[in-house]
Amino acid sequence: PDLNSLSHLELLSLPSNSLIGIIPDDACAKSTSDNLFINADAANCPNDFDTSTGTYQTGCCDNILYDVGIYLNKFAAAVLGDTNCQALGGTETTVCDYMMNPANHDIFTHGFPEDFPGGVWNWLKERAVLARMFLNSDGENWNSKGNWLGYDNHCTWAGVTCSINEVTELTLQNNQLAGAFPSDLINLGGLTTLDLSENYLVGIIPDDLCYRSTSNSLYIHGDVANCPNSFDVGCCDLVYGLTEEPSTSPSDTPSEAHSILPTASLSASPSVAPSAAHSILPTASHSESPSVAHSNLPTVSHSNVPTAFPTASPTASPTALHSSLPSVAHSNVPTA
Repeated sequence: PDLNSLSHLELLSLPSNSLIGIIPDDACAKSTSDNLFINADAANCPNDFDTSTGTYQTGCCDNILYDVGIYLNKFAAAVLGDTNCQALGGTETTVCDYMMNPANHDIFTHGFPEDFPGGVWNWLKERAVLARMFLNSDGENWNSKGNWLGYDNHCTWAGVTCSINEVTELTLQNNQLAGAFPSDLINLGGLTTLDLSENYLVGIIPDDLCYRSTSNSLYIHGDVANCPNSFDVGCCDLVYGLTEEPSTSPSDTPSEAHSILPTASLSASPSVAPSAAHSILPTASHSESPSVAHSNLPTVSHSNVPTAFPTASPTASPTALHSSLPSVAHSNVPTA
């Protein structure tokens, strides 16, 4: 209160101290009327805090020295739900304990980073999402879990790719993830690629992620058990497991292993063209008549097919012999 007697005071700078209590209202009144510039610690500034951006709003203090402990407490209250981690229970207690400890985050090694690319608040939010996924998806038994839940920036964690400290790709294919499909990946705001295929996650990919996928801002590669697609279109851009179970190692031929079309099993003789051997039409026995075996093919008029075929000499062109017939196995052609 005695600062009010300094009627000509224009600058009050008291950061990096251990003062207790809030700056008096009369000093704040002078500051907000532009007659006094106040630079102080977060612990002493009564400015409101914006939980959507993680920044202090305009108010009593013109410049605020952020305190890591205070900042993490505000993060826990706004994003995790409570500053008392034990009150959260279950996995959330572990997530909270991990996030509240400054020693778990390399960006706080030298105090609060004032000019952190991408923003500290968003970085913490994404880190919490990843930590939660690791704990809920049996992370300890993942095939690849390098740096996960460690001290280093999560942009160095196995399967995580970032751009300016924002997660853009999460690729954990065939990595032994198990449990419920993560429900909060939408909070990875810059995510453009998500590949959690060939794992053992339960449940459907959330609608908010599917919407981003169908609006072409997110590429999703998932398992058939998690993709709410209608056959070949929908939430997932590639669906794994329509015809096979997850393999023990990443596929060497992604174009085949991750096909979104069911594979038809046809036994084709060497003379049958590859296009026929891999047709998605139902398999037909070669002993059946042409009308049955090829019921899904265009109808050929009988007037174009001779009732008997001339005997071709060894030099006769196979092309000429079969030029008026649909492409079928030779066992279906009547013997002249």
